[in-house]
Amino acid sequence: MKRGIILTLAGTASICACLAFGNKSKPVPVSSKGFAVIELFSSEGCSSCPPAEALMHKLIQKANAQSLPVYVIEFHVDYWDYLGWKDTFAMPEYSQRQQNYRDFLKLNSIYTPQAIINGKTEMVGSDADQINSAIATELQTGSSVRIDCKTHKTGNSKIEIEYNISGNIAGCTLNFAVVESNLTTYVKKGENSHKTLTHENVARVFKSIKLNSESGKIEIDAPHVNLSESKLICFLQNAENMNITGVMQCALK
Repeated sequence: MKRGIILTLAGTASICACLAFGNKSKPVPVSSKGFAVIELFSSEGCSSCPPAEALMHKLIQKANAQSLPVYVIEFHVDYWDYLGWKDTFAMPEYSQRQQNYRDFLKLNSIYTPQAIINGKTEMVGSDADQINSAIATELQTGSSVRIDCKTHKTGNSKIEIEYNISGNIAGCTLNFAVVESNLTTYVKKGENSHKTLTHENVARVFKSIKLNSESGKIEIDAPHVNLSESKLICFLQNAENMNITGVMQCALK
């Protein structure tokens, strides 16, 4: 069941199934065989989100084990905070990002848990069958864009990122997501009251820049993030239709 609230509020979903995508173990180069960026819109205030996050955990494990170009970013939204539990990982900017997808995908509402793959398709975030099918399709869709990133710390919490892109960057935005794993929260109120939730690849910093050149550098300050448990997912996105055209993941050094 999915509860939806039109425009700025949304509902929940309660579908959960086992992981099934792909049995191939051969690594798939991002530049030739495609990739899948999965944005999961989630909330600690939503009782249907833990199954979706459990599925994302399995997807990450599968991708790591088989060197598959599948990248998960969990965006925690803030519109469930009114139920009594404030999600400390939620940002209003992430709720706005989900609303932008609603407009581009011509949806009537937004909801949690919602998964969006490569900015093109959306489905319930715990629907393994639909997610696995979308991943399989995207892995077979060639990419003509290559992204190279190098990172190095310039202080206790600051990271400098150098990037270089090969391919079409016209009308594109370059997104930088610092995602943190091994996060645990004991929820005291709301729909998940008295549950301990674990999270992986949670967006802790998200920055976007409009590209006017194929290379450059930016600095990100993340004093609230455990950088030793984090990594960078950098992806190129068409500003006109929000399709993701290239991606790279790298460690934070």
